[in-house]
Amino acid sequence: ELYLTLVTSTKAHAKIL
Repeated sequence: ELYLTLVTSTKAHAKIL
């Protein structure tokens, strides 16, 4: 799912920040 990928990417980005 594209949405799932987007959410995962966002979480990963937030985790980096």
